[in-house]
Amino acid sequence: MSTAAVIEQLVVFVILIATGYLMYRKEILTDDTAKHISALITNLCNPMLMLASILNAEERVPHERLLLTFAVVAVIYAVLILMGFLIPRLLGIRVEERNAYHMMCVYGNTGFIGIPLVQALLGNSAVIYVTVFNLYFNLLVYTHGKWILKRGRKVEGEPGFRLKDLMTPGFLLSVLSLLIYWFNLSLPLVVTKAVTTIGNSTTFLSMAVLGVSLSAVKVASLLKDLRLHLFVLVRFVALPIAIGLVLKAFLKDPVMVAVLTIICGVPAGNMPLMLSHEMRLPTKTLTYGIAWSTMLSVVTLAVVLFVVHPF
Repeated sequence: MSTAAVIEQLVVFVILIATGYLMYRKEILTDDTAKHISALITNLCNPMLMLASILNAEERVPHERLLLTFAVVAVIYAVLILMGFLIPRLLGIRVEERNAYHMMCVYGNTGFIGIPLVQALLGNSAVIYVTVFNLYFNLLVYTHGKWILKRGRKVEGEPGFRLKDLMTPGFLLSVLSLLIYWFNLSLPLVVTKAVTTIGNSTTFLSMAVLGVSLSAVKVASLLKDLRLHLFVLVRFVALPIAIGLVLKAFLKDPVMVAVLTIICGVPAGNMPLMLSHEMRLPTKTLTYGIAWSTMLSVVTLAVVLFVVHPF
């Protein structure tokens, strides 16, 4: 994987995002359409892309390395949660915005961007590492994530953690994918083809929806927010570079290092925003942070991978 290949793939994503933006401006896509497509991606296409990558993997990761991945990702999330407390304070983020910044620090766009990017750059076999990341993501966002969003606020009628919150298609198919991978199972060819066909639609649909989301953001307002710029620089450049260099020093598998570095460097994810809407909490900070980190991700991810350069 060369730096040129990374930049090329990110430029492809930019073109797809721009296509979604233009389709929204031409009223081919609407806000309601984008919401329905988002639900389709989250509940069907993205989980199917993950499963398809597992089913079509040409090379397998040994069980010992898979277990090591679980341990390493647990440490990475512990670091991200710690940074979620520290970075907003070090940057002087206003108290009322710190919960949102904490969420953006911990929960990256490992699904919409992470899975298609890793698949495109490193192939189906590398997606198993993203699957482990997404399993932790789902476990944490409904427990730690909800606690952070509610911290210091009164949320009327909002229940605490419920087991059924975890029973999402993304979580269930993450578990299924890991079981299929661990026990080296296979599905009938016709099923594999159907899953692959559905999964292959993820990249364009997810990038188009991002384009619709970005169309609602006022760039002029973003440019005035100095603390947000510093946050993006620290969280999406400095932190993933630091994590990537540490991983490179201790792990022997360059593909594993590359995947984990990419996932640490993806822009802020939209799940915290969805939860905030559901909990009727303020969303402006999250909306602008997600939009700006996504806009800059072509540059930030390229810089991160150029510095770490696992290959």
